[in-house]
Amino acid sequence: MPTPSSLQKAVDNLIPQLHNEIGANQDDINRVNKRLGRVPDALLHNGAKAALVKARAYLDSANDSLLTCLSKLSEQYPGSDPADGKRS
Repeated sequence: MPTPSSLQKAVDNLIPQLHNEIGANQDDINRVNKRLGRVPDALLHNGAKAALVKARAYLDSANDSLLTCLSKLSEQYPGSDPADGKRS
């Protein structure tokens, strides 16, 4: 049985960490989005509501991009997702 290359060992160590870091960023984005959603409309004047809606749309877009990143990582490195419970 061939031994894993140094590169493969690095990938095996780094990809799960990257998954975890991206997941933590998603959690942060979702928390910020929820907090912004709790701002009462009555406090938003002079374009503030439109700006808030735009900011939340950007957060949604950032979250979608992170999901795409995770999906592409899983395609490129099958079995590397820590949520899978398996390791390459």
